[in-house]
Amino acid sequence: MVDEQHYRNKTANEQLQLNYSKASKEYATGSLVEVRGDVWKVRTIEHDGPESCLTCIGVEGISRGREAKFLTNLDNVTTLRPTEIQLQEDTSAAFSHTKLFLEGAFRTTAPTGSTPLLLSRAAIDDLPFQHEPVKRILNMPRSRLLIGDDVGLGKTLEAGIVASELILRGRARRILVVTTRAMLVQFQKEFWTRFAIPLARLDSGAIKRMKNQIPAHYNVFDQFERCIVSIDTLKSRLDYRTALENSHWDLVIIDEAHNTAVRDGSASLRAQLAKLLSRRTDSLLLLTATPHDGSMESFASLIKMLDPTRIPDDGGVKREDIEDLVVRRFRATPNVVDSLKDKVPQRKLVEIKFTICSDEDLAYKMIADMQLDLDGTITRAFDLFRTTLAKSIFSSPMACLETVKKKIVAIKKDKKKTAQADLTKLKELKSKLKSINADSFGKYQQLVKHLRDTKWLKHNERDRIVIFSERLETLRWLEVQLKQDFNLNNNEIGRVDGARASNDEYMQQVLENFGQAKERIRILLASDMASEGLNLHFHCCRLIHFDLPWSLIRFMQRNGRIDRYGQDRQPVITYFIGVSSHKTVQDMWVLDKLIEKDKLAQEGVGDPAVFLGQGDADKEEQIVADYIIKKNGAQELENLMNSNVANSVENDELSVWSSVLCGTFQSDKNSNGKESGSIPTPQHEEFESAPKVFLDTFDFVKAALQTLASKDIDPLLEQPIIDNSARTIRFALPNSMRSTDNFGYSSKDNVDDRYMPKEALPKNQQITLTDNRETIRGEIENAKFKDNPWPEIQYLWDVHPIIGWLGDSVEQLFDRRSVPLLGIKHSLDIGVHAILMHGVVANRGGSPIIDCWAVARVERKSDGPVSLIQPVSEFFKSIHFLQQLPNRRGADPDSARKALAFGVDTFCNHLSELREKRRKELECYKKTRITTLDEFKERFEQQKLSKSEQAVKSETNLSAKRRKAKRYEALKRDVEEIFTSERDWLHNRFDMPEDEPPSIEIKAVFQGV
Repeated sequence: MVDEQHYRNKTANEQLQLNYSKASKEYATGSLVEVRGDVWKVRTIEHDGPESCLTCIGVEGISRGREAKFLTNLDNVTTLRPTEIQLQEDTSAAFSHTKLFLEGAFRTTAPTGSTPLLLSRAAIDDLPFQHEPVKRILNMPRSRLLIGDDVGLGKTLEAGIVASELILRGRARRILVVTTRAMLVQFQKEFWTRFAIPLARLDSGAIKRMKNQIPAHYNVFDQFERCIVSIDTLKSRLDYRTALENSHWDLVIIDEAHNTAVRDGSASLRAQLAKLLSRRTDSLLLLTATPHDGSMESFASLIKMLDPTRIPDDGGVKREDIEDLVVRRFRATPNVVDSLKDKVPQRKLVEIKFTICSDEDLAYKMIADMQLDLDGTITRAFDLFRTTLAKSIFSSPMACLETVKKKIVAIKKDKKKTAQADLTKLKELKSKLKSINADSFGKYQQLVKHLRDTKWLKHNERDRIVIFSERLETLRWLEVQLKQDFNLNNNEIGRVDGARASNDEYMQQVLENFGQAKERIRILLASDMASEGLNLHFHCCRLIHFDLPWSLIRFMQRNGRIDRYGQDRQPVITYFIGVSSHKTVQDMWVLDKLIEKDKLAQEGVGDPAVFLGQGDADKEEQIVADYIIKKNGAQELENLMNSNVANSVENDELSVWSSVLCGTFQSDKNSNGKESGSIPTPQHEEFESAPKVFLDTFDFVKAALQTLASKDIDPLLEQPIIDNSARTIRFALPNSMRSTDNFGYSSKDNVDDRYMPKEALPKNQQITLTDNRETIRGEIENAKFKDNPWPEIQYLWDVHPIIGWLGDSVEQLFDRRSVPLLGIKHSLDIGVHAILMHGVVANRGGSPIIDCWAVARVERKSDGPVSLIQPVSEFFKSIHFLQQLPNRRGADPDSARKALAFGVDTFCNHLSELREKRRKELECYKKTRITTLDEFKERFEQQKLSKSEQAVKSETNLSAKRRKAKRYEALKRDVEEIFTSERDWLHNRFDMPEDEPPSIEIKAVFQGV
C-alpha cells in the first residue's frame, strides 16, 4: 500500500504531531544514545520521576552485542538525533557497498506479523504436523506452549522451528535450554546442524573451568546469551539458583518437562527450578511425551508454569481453559499418519520364551513363597521387600543376590532378636542365587543364542544393539560376561547408567560414539536413564529388553530410542518371557500382559498410559507390583487394563483427562477463542517484512564476504571460495569470531560459541556454508560415518549467526556514524532527495509494535519543499536500483543535509499515524483479554478464596481460626499478585508510551544529480 502525504514548508510545524528533528532531549526505545564514548541502542526504559534507567545493547566496538544499564541521573546520556550523522558518498561500482550496507540493515528488522516466515525451510524433512506448534505460538499474545507429542515424533525439531521464528523476530536473543545430562550434546547438535542456532553447552567440564575464572559476584548466566544446561546441574548448586533468580530469558525450553511436575503434593528441586524459570522468561516451551502422571495436580502444575491464571483448582481443569496451551499428537493421529506414511518402518516385536533352569526356578519359588517377620511388620514392609526381590530376580540372579546381601547386612546391624529366622531364610536364598552362573542363567543363554542365531557380528558397523536393564548390577555383570563370551574389548561395549551419570563428558562420549560408524562400540548397555529423548537409531535397529520394565510408559520410552522418525530399517524389539514349573511363580509373571497392551497402543489407542490410568512410570510400576505379588495377578491385571480402556472410550471426548490420555489436543482442534484469540495482524504492508536488495541469503553472504576480503576488513584477507553450482561458500575463521578467553566450553582463540559450537568448526578452521537443504541433510547423515560426528558444512539461512556478523562487518564499508550518499542520474530528478529510513515504535516492554522501512522523497517547488512517503521496494524499482545502476558520482553532501530534517519530520508523522491505527487495533484486543482475565480472577475468588474464607468463618477454635485467617490472607495476596502481574504484562505488551518519540534511523540518502 502506498501511503503518500504532501507537506508545505510554511505549514509543516502545524501538521506534524511531533517535530522529531527539533525535539528536546528524549529517550526512545530503539533510539541510539552515546554513553561513555560508545554508541548504544535503547532496549527498554524504566521511569522513576524525572530520571530513567535505560537498558541498552552496544552497537559498535567492544561493546557491540553487550547489554548494559545506565541511570540518566548518573551517566551522561546523549541522544543521537537521526540527522546527526555524516553523509559519505558511495564511490563503489553500481553502488555495491550501499547495497551490502542496506541488506545488512534490512536483515536486522524484526517482522511483527504472525505468519510463519521460515516454515519448510529448515534442514529437516517438511512434515505438516510439525508446523502446528509454531503457528500456535506466533498467534499467542505470550508464547508459552506444552508440546506433548508421542515418542519419536520430533519435539526437538518442533522446538527448533519455534526458536528460529522467534529469533528472526528479535524475540529470542537470550535462550536457555534445560534438559537431562544424557541429552546435552544431542539437543545442542540438533539445534546447530538443522537450525544454525548455537547453544553454549554448560556441562560438568565447562563448569569446572568457569569456577576458576569467573569472579564471585558475576552471574554465570549473564555471560551466555544462548546456552544449554542439565536440570541436575542446576538443582545441585545453590549459587545457580540465585543466579537464575537474577537472570531474564527471552525463551526457555524445558525438555522432558514431566520430570519438573509437582508430585504427590510436593515440589521437588526440579519442580521449584522449573517454576522459577517460568517466571523469568517471556516465552516458554515444555517438551514431554508424558505430560501427565495420572494426577490432575501434576498436570495442572505444568499448565500453571505456562499460565498461572488458568487453573484455580487443580481438580477442576477444563479443556476449554487450557487447549490453546497444549499440542499433543500420537502416531495414530490422522495428520501424523498422513505426514509420516511410509517414513517410519513398522516395528517388529520378538518374544523369546524359555524354560527357567531348576536352580533359578527354585529361587523364584523361594521368593514367591517367602514370608519374613521383619520385626513384626510382616504386612506392608514385607510386601515392599518382596517386590524389590521380584524386581531384582526378574532382572538377574546376580542383581537379586546383591539385594539379598544388602538386606542381610541391614538386619545384622539392627540386632533384633526376632530377625534370626529372617536371616536363615535369606541366607538360604543367597546360597541358591550364588549357585547360578552364566551357564545356568537361562535368560542370558537365550540372549547369547539369539545374538548367534541372528548372526550378529561385531565387525558390522551398522549392526549395533541396545540392551536395556533397570538394575545396575545386571548391567555390570552383562558387561563382563558379554566381553568374555564375544571377545569384546572396552571400546566395543559401552555402559550408560546412574553410576556413571555424574561424569557428563564420559556419558556423552559413549552416546556420541554409539552413533558414529567409525567408532568400534557395538553394544550399548543402558539403564532407564537412557530411555528418554536419545537418538540411538543411527546405526542401530535392534533393541533388547534384558528385563522388561514394570511400566508401559517405560517400555514405550525405551522402544522409542530406535523406533523413531529417521530410522531407515525395521526396528526389531526383543524381550524374554520365562516359563516356570511352579504355579506361584507363574502367577507372578504378569509382564507379558503389558506387551500385549503396547501393541494395541501402537495400533490406534494412542497413549499406552491409558491402560493403567497413570502417566507416570513409577506409579505404573507400583500398580504392576501389587499384581505381581497377588494370586491370579496376571488375569486381574489384564482385567484392570481392559476396564480402563473401556472407561476412557466412554468418557466425554472433551474431558481433559480423555484428551490428555488419548491425544485429542490435535492440530484440527482450535481454541474456543475465549482466551487465545489471535493477535490482530497489522493491516500495513510495511509491518510484514523488510525490503530486500539481494535475491537470497546466499547471494548476500557471497557478495559481502568477497567485498570484505577485497577491502581487508576484519581481517578477511583471503577471498572466499565460491561454488555457485553446489551452492557452497568457504572461508577461514575471522579473528572477530574467536573467543577472547577460556570462559565456558570454548577456549581462547577457538571459535566463540556465540557463533557456533567449537565441535562444528573443522580442524582446518575453514567455515563452509550452503543453503542447499538436501546437501545439509546429506552431510548430517554422512557425519555418522566420519571421525567427526558434527557435519563440516553449516546450514546457511536467515537465522545463522553469520548474518548478524556480516551485518556488523559491512557497516565498516562506511566511516563510523556515516551513511551512504548516492548520486543518481536520470532515474531521479535533479534536486530531489530520497531519504531511506527505518522507524520503530515500541511497546512499554521495549518490543517493536511497528517496524517500518520507508523512503521520504523531498523536493523543492516554487512555493516551498514538498515531501512524500514511498515504500522502499517501490522506490528501488523506480530508480532501477536493484539492477546494475551505474555510479556517476557527483553527489553534494551539503545540499543533501538540508533535506534531512524535513524528511525525518515527514517520516515521523507517518509513523505517528501508523501508531494511532495500530494502537486502536491493539487496544480493542487488550480490552478483550483483560475482560477474560477478570473472568478468570472471579473464578479464582469463587473457587479458591471463597473456600478458604468459609473455612475461617466456620472455625470455632480461636487459635486455629487465626492460622486459617493467616493462610487466607496469604492466598489472597498470591491471587492478587498473579493477576496484577498478568495485567501489567498485558499493558507492557500492548501499550505504546505516548511520551516517547518513535525511533528513527537514516540509512541512506539518494540525490538526483
